[in-house]
Amino acid sequence: MSLIDKSGVNAAELFSAATRAAADILASSTGVEALEHLADTACRIVGARYAAIGVANADGTALDEFVVSGMTDDAKRLIPDKPKGIGVLGILIHRQSPLRLDSISEHPSSVGFPPNHPPMTSFLGVPLCHGGICLGSLYLTDKLGGFSEEDEVLIDALRLQLCVGIRNLQMLRRQQALSQRLITAQEEERKATAADLHDSLTQLVFAAQAHLDSYRARTAALPDSDLDLAIKYLRDAGVECRTLIKRMRVLELEDLGFVAAIGQLIDEEQARAGWDRTNFTTNVHDEDLHAMLAASIYRLVQEALNNIRKHAKATAVDSSVEQVVENGRSSVKLTILDNGTGFDVHAVNQSFEHIGLQSMRERTQLFGGTFRIESERGNGTIIRIRLFPDCIPTTLGNSG
Repeated sequence: MSLIDKSGVNAAELFSAATRAAADILASSTGVEALEHLADTACRIVGARYAAIGVANADGTALDEFVVSGMTDDAKRLIPDKPKGIGVLGILIHRQSPLRLDSISEHPSSVGFPPNHPPMTSFLGVPLCHGGICLGSLYLTDKLGGFSEEDEVLIDALRLQLCVGIRNLQMLRRQQALSQRLITAQEEERKATAADLHDSLTQLVFAAQAHLDSYRARTAALPDSDLDLAIKYLRDAGVECRTLIKRMRVLELEDLGFVAAIGQLIDEEQARAGWDRTNFTTNVHDEDLHAMLAASIYRLVQEALNNIRKHAKATAVDSSVEQVVENGRSSVKLTILDNGTGFDVHAVNQSFEHIGLQSMRERTQLFGGTFRIESERGNGTIIRIRLFPDCIPTTLGNSG
């Protein structure tokens, strides 16, 4: 009889668990959910009370991420800091073989538990390495009767999925870091371009308008419709320059605050588009949002309204920004609805021409969120976006 047979878990169940884990990895938008499901699976197949997956940093000297299974969200919040890879946990970063202990606290390297941490005794630590590189470790604790060699075999059957899950998270983190740098660069370029427009083109337009106004005043006795039209065009160009400058900058967020800035943006787009009605609701307060998240939501609303004005032929637009907490995790839901002509969502998703929508997706992905468009011809459009403020770790800027 094999070790797997002795454990009471047959090969079919292990294969099913591994298949579900692989599906979780593909479906996960942040990478963290997949690791949570893998930790849950590891707990279940060996009968442990708790499990955790530690993700090593780039040089393999500490932990960048720590995902826990077996604790409630309230219990997790009571623990002040996530482990960084010291004590017994740190041993696994530099180890190639599993480590089994009857009592964690009796190991010479044990440094104890932080405040409010539940007591733990038996321990099984499994290094997760690939190609000689430490990706992280799996930690299992508190199995009645302790862990055995059979448990090591069972966990080994999930090792590939665990490594893939960690690599997936690392790639998502790098993608998020790249998106963050690109978006930051875009904002800086917008500011620079806005300054150039203000200092050069806008000044020239208004100077030309002032010159023609002066010329017309001197020749008032001679009506000239062409001159009047030229002055009108220059005046319109000046207004458009100011509008472009304002769109490129987000000073309103600093001057007015998030809620008022979004409201003003909607009012301005309504005036430009001639919509009969707009409605904006939110439960967010200015101090609730990180500056980068606030700027990203502003850009998402701006791009959505711009698309509606240009393409939807709508008469009414409803927008909402709602902060919600589900299962202990905060997120921001953005919904924008119009009663316009609608479009074929599938055709748009297959096209590479819609740069604005692609930019919106990239901003959403930066916060590990979801971006969904619901529309059909003749029945308007709904854009649903969900952003997770805690998705980007503090180490994001150092990802490589």
